[in-house]
Amino acid sequence: MVNNTRTSETTDFGAWIERDVWLDKVLQATNARYFRGQAKSRIGWGLPVSPVIMDRTPDGLPQAPAACWREHEVLIHPALRDFKAPRYVIVYLIYHELLHELHPGPPGKDPHTAALLLLEQERIAPARERAHAWLRKREFPVLRLPSDAPA
Repeated sequence: MVNNTRTSETTDFGAWIERDVWLDKVLQATNARYFRGQAKSRIGWGLPVSPVIMDRTPDGLPQAPAACWREHEVLIHPALRDFKAPRYVIVYLIYHELLHELHPGPPGKDPHTAALLLLEQERIAPARERAHAWLRKREFPVLRLPSDAPA
């Protein structure tokens, strides 16, 4: 499928991804503002393929994250496009996923607990609390840090 702003392809790790000019612009702006352009990831709408499942549904099924980072690709769940997620939610997710590129934890470990610098920078993520509230309202799992108040 090709139109003025989107193209579909498959990532190197086999995930379907839909490239989007708007998402790419938000990624570039977030990278420049918070990371001085150091991140090299690409972005698109696609089902996150995260090895880490943070929450489960009431039926005990794994719950898909809103976004994930893998092999220099940021995948944003397409439901967020359908829900018309506010820009601050997308910026928060991009910020969080770029932290995985810039501060990877040890191989085979949960990247949310293994990379201390990632956790320190997660605490100061842009609009983190607002984005978490928006995501929780739509039943997406969010990363809870030890210092967070209960949801």
